Amino acid sequence: MKPIPERGDELVLTCRGCSKSNLMKIKSIKKNAQNEDGSWCYTVKAVCNICGFMNGDYRPIWYNFYRIGIIDF
Repeated sequence: MKPIPERGDELVLTCRGCSKSNLMKIKSIKKNAQNEDGSWCYTVKAVCNICGFMNGDYRPIWYNFYRIGIIDF
C-alpha cells in the first residue's frame, strides 16, 4: 500500500449504515490535524460495498492511519 491512502484505494472499515466491516473504496480523503506523536489524522469518505452507504458524508470519519497500522512511521 502507498504511504498515505488516496482516492480510489480500498480499506477495511466499519460501515455506519449496516455496522459491518468490509473493504470500502475511498471517495475522498483530507489531511487534518497533526498529533503529538507526529502522525496525522485524516477525514475519510468511503462507500460500503455491502449496502452502498456513503460513510463520512454526514458525520466525519476521523482516522489516524499510523495508529491503526496502515502507515509505518
